[in-house]
Amino acid sequence: MDCGEIGYSNFKVLQPDPHGFDGDRDGTGCEVGSTQPSYPSQVCSGNARCIVGKVTQVIDGDTIKVDEQSIRFALAFAPELNEFGGDTAKEFIEEICPVGSIATVDEDDGQTEGSYGRIIGVIYCNDLNLNEELLDASLGYLSSEFCSVSEFSSSSWAQKYGCTTTCDPSYPDVCIAPYPPDLDCGEIGFSNFRVIQPDPHGFDRDQDGIGCEVGSPSEPVQPTQENNCDPSYPDVCIPVYPPDLDCGEISYKNFKVLQPDPHGFDGDKDGIGCES
Repeated sequence: MDCGEIGYSNFKVLQPDPHGFDGDRDGTGCEVGSTQPSYPSQVCSGNARCIVGKVTQVIDGDTIKVDEQSIRFALAFAPELNEFGGDTAKEFIEEICPVGSIATVDEDDGQTEGSYGRIIGVIYCNDLNLNEELLDASLGYLSSEFCSVSEFSSSSWAQKYGCTTTCDPSYPDVCIAPYPPDLDCGEIGFSNFRVIQPDPHGFDRDQDGIGCEVGSPSEPVQPTQENNCDPSYPDVCIPVYPPDLDCGEISYKNFKVLQPDPHGFDGDKDGIGCES
């Protein structure tokens, strides 16, 4: 229940406070004049689950727990905790949505299969869209390979960071927004992809047909179910996406990564995954 559904305010609350009336944990529920938000189900879109609950843990920069259920941010990815920027991203989410806050989870209609028991969705907390805030703070990146399946790919924030509805034909194997505006390699989530002239963004400076080269040039890999090992990780055997995996869910470290890196193990795009 929410405060608007009961006839009381400013009453004493003891933990565990199952309804979440005492969001700031000061022992008083439904405080008059309080700025505590209460998100009704109307903020959710689509037909998948709409969950309102209390934040019980911030796992990392793109995964939190709401009422002990793990929620993975849709489209927005943060570096792993053992990668550069991982701790900063987690601390940022903890600051804007601390444990004890009331959050609404809008499950992604296009990814209801989840990821290793985690719900994938957009999270609203303290009047903020956490997925969008992570990207706006430049502490994460949008993984555009999921734009084709995500319910939220047409959202303004997703469009802003890479879920474009129009793809430039100079880059036939990836979806990159047409010029203008001009984009640099650091502003997209791809490397070592095929380029056909006129290459308006100038990704292929040496005109060898490969854009944003990292390490040894290679053609973009395509996932295959042949042996259940994703070819983006040629030196180890990691299952293909879906479901999405994090570094903490596999036993490999410092392994070679080729794009498109569907699991997002190579957050800094240096060709090495789950660096330790």
